[in-house]
Parts: sequence; C-alpha cells; structure tokens
Amino acid sequence: MRLAVALFGIGSSFGAVSCGGTPDVPRPEDAKPVEQSPFTLTSVWGSSPQSVWAVGEGGTVVRFDGDHWSAVDSGTTSDLYGVTGSSDSDVWAVGDDAIVHCDASACSVVMKGMFELLLDAWQSGPDDLWASGLATDDDTGIVRHWNGSSWEFAETSEGHVLWDVWGTGPNDVWTGGSRLDGTGFLARGDGTTFDETTYQGGSLRGLWGSAANDLWVATYEGDTQHWDGSTWTSFPNPSGQPLLRLGGTGKDVWAVGMKGTVLRWDGASWTTMAPSTTENLKSVWASSSNDVWAVGGHGTLVHWDGTSWMDATNSVIR
Repeated sequence: MRLAVALFGIGSSFGAVSCGGTPDVPRPEDAKPVEQSPFTLTSVWGSSPQSVWAVGEGGTVVRFDGDHWSAVDSGTTSDLYGVTGSSDSDVWAVGDDAIVHCDASACSVVMKGMFELLLDAWQSGPDDLWASGLATDDDTGIVRHWNGSSWEFAETSEGHVLWDVWGTGPNDVWTGGSRLDGTGFLARGDGTTFDETTYQGGSLRGLWGSAANDLWVATYEGDTQHWDGSTWTSFPNPSGQPLLRLGGTGKDVWAVGMKGTVLRWDGASWTTMAPSTTENLKSVWASSSNDVWAVGGHGTLVHWDGTSWMDATNSVIR
C-alpha cells in the first residue's frame, strides 16, 4: 500500500486552525487511553538527563531539570498523548485535536480543532517532525509532517489507527498501529510516500530502534517483534501483559505496559523488572542504561538509576 504526502493547506507558519469541536464518533480498538484522570501521564521524552518532559491528559505538561519536576502551562486542556523534540527549546506535544510547542520555560498551542487524535510524535531535527494517529471524522489513520515552514498531511485507508511513529532520519520513517480487526499494521516512508511492510505481528503499540536494521515493535497482545534489516523475529513477552511503548539507547531496550509492566532486553530475551507500581505505564525514555524514566496512570513517574527504581510521582512542583 502506498500513500502520498501532500500539503494540507493550513498555512506556512504556526497559525492556529479552528475547525469546530471533535465529533463523537466510534474509534478503532481502544484508540484512546483507558484512564480519564486529568493527571494521567501518557508520554515522556528528554533532550538530556537534565531536561525531561512528560505530557498527559487534561493538557498536563511537566518538566524535569535534573533536580525536580515542575508543572508547565500547556495553554490547553486537551488530552496530550505524545511528546518529542530536537532540543530543550524545541519540544512538541500532540494529542486530541491539539498540537503544542514548548521551549525551556513555556508552551503555546499552535494548532487546534483538526478533527484528529494524534497519539505520538517523533522528531529528527527542527525541520523534521512526524506525528501519527487517527482522523476522528472518518476513522482514517493519519500522518502529519512539519518541515519547518508548513504542515504536510497523509492518510491511510479507513479502519486504521496509527499508534506510534519512529525513524532514523527525514528519509526513513516508520509508522504503525492496528486495523479494525485488531491485526497489526506497519508502513515505512522515504519522506514522500509510505509503503506497507512485511510485518505480520499483532496490534502494534510501540516502535523504537537504534538503526534502520535494528527496529523493535511492542504489541498489545502476543510476542514482540524485531527487524534486523531483512527478517522479522518474534520474542515472547514474559509478563503476559499488553505492552504500550518502547524506548532505549543502543542495544539497551525497554518496554512498558499494563499493570506496571517493565521489560528489559538483555541481548537474548526480555526480562521482567519491578518498578513498584501497578499503574498502567504508558511511555518510557532512556538517556543511558542507568537513567530511565517511565510514566503512566494517575501521574506516575518512576526512575531507574541503574540499581533501583525510585518513585517520583508526588514530587511535581505546581
């Protein structure tokens, strides 16, 4: 399957676009995270150990400066599901009909009311940002691209929800999710078009890799999948819990999921870790093997320092 990326006609700058409210339409399988707490954290990303951002429902944005977490005004009450950036002064959050841009101290809404549920984002540089999700007016999987001056827009066939997006650079971008029947879907793009890959695993929830020949897929049910550049290989999920996101550094790979699930790849198989929480963990980010953050339900913030897990959930300064 191939889909072309074309300009969406929304202007060449950060102007907000108002298209009315979000319609109450059916969404593909579990398209919106389960918890409805305004402080549920859904995504985490950092530019360094001294600059880590997390976003969540109700427009929640919090930032870690290496010492403590502080709340940041996002300018919206829309649920935010993905955060990424190219530096501490170029951070993007995407969510339910909203796109937010932040620098080191403040955030502003740059788009709203698009009839879109954007579930995650990935950025290779200031002029290359990708976001994936669902068009809520027709249940069509969508991909958005910011090229530094304008937004480009692509869509797949109806009945797709694109849960995640990841790439190695502007000309090598992957996005995937699930179809209405629950089967997994993964496409790879060259910056202009996306083609469906040979992936045949379960409903895809997380994408992460260290290179074009080292890509991991986390699934809601069943085995994880690994792409080595030519072949897909399945590896069992020892937790038995649905997985929601991936992160890592090099060959040190982490997966998180329901009921406090944390898995770590040891080079041959996944091992289960215990971060002392039963909250659903929605996202994980690592700067090194001894600096890993995971976030989830009811504002959960947990940190791995290479030896033990620390719970920082109640440390946010408001």
